[in-house]
Amino acid sequence: MLTNYNSLVRSTVSPACIQLSRRLYSVQKGRPNEDILRLLQRCKDEEESKPDANSFRIVAYVKAMQAVSRVTQPIQAGKEVLELRGIGPGIMNRIDDYLYASRNESKSTIKLDEVVKSRSIAELAKLPKIGMGTAKKLVEAGCVTVAQINDPTFSALLSPKQRIAVRFVGHLNQPVSRSEAACVLAFCQSSLETNHELHLVGEYRRNVTEIPDIQLMIMHPDFVHIPLPSDPSPFHVSETPSPIKSPPKKRTRKSLFSDEKTRNYLHDDIIPLLQQRGLLVDTLSKSDSKWEGIVRLPGPEESWGTRLQRISGIENLEGQFRRMTIHLVPQKSRGAALLSLTGDSAFLKDISQKAKQLGMLLNQYGLWKWTFSDPLAVSMEDFDESTSKGYWSLLNSSSEEDIFDELGIPFVEPERRNFNYLMSRAKPRRF
Repeated sequence: MLTNYNSLVRSTVSPACIQLSRRLYSVQKGRPNEDILRLLQRCKDEEESKPDANSFRIVAYVKAMQAVSRVTQPIQAGKEVLELRGIGPGIMNRIDDYLYASRNESKSTIKLDEVVKSRSIAELAKLPKIGMGTAKKLVEAGCVTVAQINDPTFSALLSPKQRIAVRFVGHLNQPVSRSEAACVLAFCQSSLETNHELHLVGEYRRNVTEIPDIQLMIMHPDFVHIPLPSDPSPFHVSETPSPIKSPPKKRTRKSLFSDEKTRNYLHDDIIPLLQQRGLLVDTLSKSDSKWEGIVRLPGPEESWGTRLQRISGIENLEGQFRRMTIHLVPQKSRGAALLSLTGDSAFLKDISQKAKQLGMLLNQYGLWKWTFSDPLAVSMEDFDESTSKGYWSLLNSSSEEDIFDELGIPFVEPERRNFNYLMSRAKPRRF
């Protein structure tokens, strides 16, 4: 059989052609139809390896490889090779099937790459302080996992605040337990003088089991500055507002309960002290009455250790680190601040709307009522103009109960201040 096969091949194709078919792939490597030549070479080799090899089919593959090797443009469809001498419908179908499968595989690869990129962007965007914009930049630069983000190549794309957050990424993604938050409160109380009043607010005060970060509210007798609202009169409504006309200027008034602010008590006193005590690690953002950053969890009092041990733990990244926000609140804003910082957003929106309906204003500094500059000047003939002349007066806001009483609504316990409570309180419709 083998003798007959060799004889048939020699009688059908010249020795030079046989030799050409054996080295055609190496000779033609890099040509536009290299993948098709590789396909035909594979088909020829498979046919030769069969016990009952078809010599005519082998010869056909050899001739097809010769014909394809002479084509200088990429072959896009099997029908294009029918015009070539030595290629019949059978080989054309093989080439057509191969090209169709290759195109689909290429599309699948592109789709897979897009899916991987989308997932990587979504994962990186979950990191603290990163966001979608930075996540896209990182992925385009080649960073596709959280573990890669600390690589110098990728960390160079981050802002200083983002680098701080990423440094503690394994910690900041972890929730804070109620006991851990309570230990931070106890540590702060022991570090600050006794005339400070401290409260854990946010989700902790709403009795949530695990919270994303620690929210701490601090009050001190010397901090009494209450910013006046800049909101317009609740009674003055312009029916035809003009984008050109400027709103009436209000009389500038100093804070109701403060001397001139000579120093920032939060950033000049409280924050440096807690840093020196080995609690605060790094700053993410800050404003006049707010600090947000990273803290090292002190744990129970018996495990606090010395100040030097705590600072060493920060330097060596030993222990647990979490995100914390400190709010410095004026004493006379105690009730409004507790209400505002406890939340949640749906409950605050609802109670603020009730204040608005009563012609009042509720913000984080207090419950306010509009006071006319000259009550006797208010008349029906000139109502719009006269009601715009006045200022906001602070009502009793020293406790949450005072605010609820002023609004004429029953007191709601902190743990019930959420959307579910609002829905349960809504009256069913009658048909």
